[in-house]
Amino acid sequence: MLPYQVQCSEGHGFDGWLASAESFDTPAPRGLLACPESDPETLTQIIGHLFVGKGYRCEVLLGAKCGRQFWVNLDLQPTFDDQGRPDGFVAIQTEVTSAKALEDRLKATTTSLRSAGELARLGSWEIDLRARTVTWSRELKEMLGRPSEGEDMIESLAAYAEEDQAHVQ
Repeated sequence: MLPYQVQCSEGHGFDGWLASAESFDTPAPRGLLACPESDPETLTQIIGHLFVGKGYRCEVLLGAKCGRQFWVNLDLQPTFDDQGRPDGFVAIQTEVTSAKALEDRLKATTTSLRSAGELARLGSWEIDLRARTVTWSRELKEMLGRPSEGEDMIESLAAYAEEDQAHVQ
């Protein structure tokens, strides 16, 4: 694997990797193009795994040659020469930019709701029917005097007045 740098017509520079020097002459760019905002640790992990012949899967921010940035779910698997040495890789990329944007919006909304709940002293809870657990928000845990933020559904009935427990159950 050989590191290289490219620059688009708008002056955006990107780091990339090629399987060999011959790959540089192919008509279509076949290297990974990392934009300046790509997580350096993730890029280091990718290179490190490929150099030792191990596959790697991650989500990473990449850049197109024109400078457009996009998120991909990246699955890299090494290829080997006749002696069993890594000599390249196969990459499967699925663009997940829209999903990442929705994820970011969901995180922001969740943070806003938590902040509003703290300010208004409103509590909330979540019930996981499969795990049969209840998770209380910090505010509700304090208001109800619960021992922890998560507990078994049956144990959580103690938060209700005794005469209401049968209805809740």
